[in-house]
Amino acid sequence: MFSDEAGVRHMDIFSHYTTRFEARKEEEYSIQEYLEICKKDATAYASASERMLRAIGEPELIDTHHDPRLSRLFSNKIIKIYPAFRDFYGMEDTIEQIVSFFKHAAQGLEERKQILYLLGPPGGGKSSLAEKLKALMEDVPIYCLKGSPVHESPLGLFSPEEDGKILEEDFGIPLRYLNTIPSPWATKRLNEFNGDITKFRVVKVRPSVLQGNRIKRPAFQALEPDSVHRIRP
Repeated sequence: MFSDEAGVRHMDIFSHYTTRFEARKEEEYSIQEYLEICKKDATAYASASERMLRAIGEPELIDTHHDPRLSRLFSNKIIKIYPAFRDFYGMEDTIEQIVSFFKHAAQGLEERKQILYLLGPPGGGKSSLAEKLKALMEDVPIYCLKGSPVHESPLGLFSPEEDGKILEEDFGIPLRYLNTIPSPWATKRLNEFNGDITKFRVVKVRPSVLQGNRIKRPAFQALEPDSVHRIRP
């Protein structure tokens, strides 16, 4: 028998579990509903780098000049502490490099085409950082075409030349997000639908390592030096 207090605690954990499960369930929308969501929420069409920056959060600026211990460690510098990496001590410079990489990738610079590569000796924190980055990717949901084997963005159905202006004026979607082409799967379905894109459905899903949704275990061997962005923890 549980006491009333224990019963409340058990109900709390069950309610918490159910709420978390419901929050991670797929939600389905029409193309029109998806575009309406884009008007209110820019993360509905954000790139992976932009979603990562959102998950990392804005930094807290700490002036080490006012703390005798920190001033000796950081030479009176102003350091940034990001909410997502608050438990990573002594890795401020490395974390700032990682954030800078994602910022540049989000801006469409050269980093957008590169792979983040953590380089350093054993025990340097590479695995911990990689696991944290994978966990952060699960924080922000993505929208993709239902049934697409590559989880492609619904915006890939639209032409930047012919549809870009309308999408930007009516739904606030910048032209730079119309930079993908439909997959063979989407092209085949589009032909089956006789060009009626309203027959496509959009699903909102959360990336998941456990379920293999948009996050995979990395396996990469660099062939071109310029394709790798190296960071030393």
